[in-house]
Amino acid sequence: MIWANWISRTLLNWGAIDLPSPRIAIIAPYLSSPDTKDADVRIGGVERYVTELAKALSGIQRDVTLITPSKATGRSRLGQIPVIQIKRTGIVQGAPLFNPLDLLSAIKGFDIVHTQATYPLFSDQNPVLARVRDIPSVVTYHFEPTPTSSLGRIAGGLYEATLARMTRWSDRIILSTESYKRSTRLLKNGFDEKIRYVPMGVDTGFFSPDPSLRTEPRFLFVGRLVPYKDIPLLIKAMEIVNRTLPSHELAIVGTGELEDSLKAVARESAAKVRFLGRVDDAELLRLYRTSTAMVLASHDHQEAFGMTLVESMSCGTPVIAARIPGVMDVASVGGTVVDPESADALAEAMIAAASSTHGPEEKVRLHSIVEDRFSWRSVASRTSSVYDELL
Repeated sequence: MIWANWISRTLLNWGAIDLPSPRIAIIAPYLSSPDTKDADVRIGGVERYVTELAKALSGIQRDVTLITPSKATGRSRLGQIPVIQIKRTGIVQGAPLFNPLDLLSAIKGFDIVHTQATYPLFSDQNPVLARVRDIPSVVTYHFEPTPTSSLGRIAGGLYEATLARMTRWSDRIILSTESYKRSTRLLKNGFDEKIRYVPMGVDTGFFSPDPSLRTEPRFLFVGRLVPYKDIPLLIKAMEIVNRTLPSHELAIVGTGELEDSLKAVARESAAKVRFLGRVDDAELLRLYRTSTAMVLASHDHQEAFGMTLVESMSCGTPVIAARIPGVMDVASVGGTVVDPESADALAEAMIAAASSTHGPEEKVRLHSIVEDRFSWRSVASRTSSVYDELL
């Protein structure tokens, strides 16, 4: 099929034939739309990436279909994007399990298979199945798993020694930043000829500044309430901040497994913290636009980019994050990076952000930078160019 695609592309360039748009299958572990009829739907960075990339690719005339393991099977839609749901048989260490033969059947007839990584058992077999079908494959390497339990670390070691090697079957590997590539265990030995760098994206039309709004005495966190976000460290930093800035608060947007325990941590601290849960898009936009700064305390390798940082900067609001691979590349565009695992360093940067002058002109300028680097149209165009290398 690869040679057939090359010949067809050459004839198309000569004007000898008129081909339909190549069919792209984007394989996602989960999707973030209730239209997929999945009660266990997740909403996180990878899920948003898949949804927005599919829409943006469709906007530049790419024929995109999403494939995902799900409780329900059959066909549905995510907005205007077709979705093929194959039977999910379980979830292990956050990775969905499914019958490989179901996926082998689902990808038949596509010209590119684009998998989201790294989810053990899910991500690694997909390039192999694509090879069986003689279909070129692309993997977007979102993050490296970092299990915390003893059993998880043992399983992780076995995974790296076995299944993770299937990554080499991919024809192209997309990474969001060069610094994350330099820090990875699974990609440290070679693969350079296959790797392309394409950042995550943001809807710069929606996430935009409103110069008429006043900045409020608030620091903002947006994300799932999970261990690797290290929200206890952020609450500790906020306690330090409140000694100098008693009127400022920390607003935490999101839900997750640690919600109850984090509320207990906040109650026992002297920090001013509000848990807002899941908010609608209009309220999220208002919070981004009017906060002093968006703060991300993550210092784990599983935090590889930080899409909420880009959303905040697109609204003209500066960010503060730890100096860790991937994240530091993003945060340095419009904010401050600090030493990881340090509440004092976070607090110092937060206090400095509150005392700095970041007026309407600075907000518009920051939005313009984000639009140039991280708009979904730009991300889709660069991703499409990766596909073209294989067609």
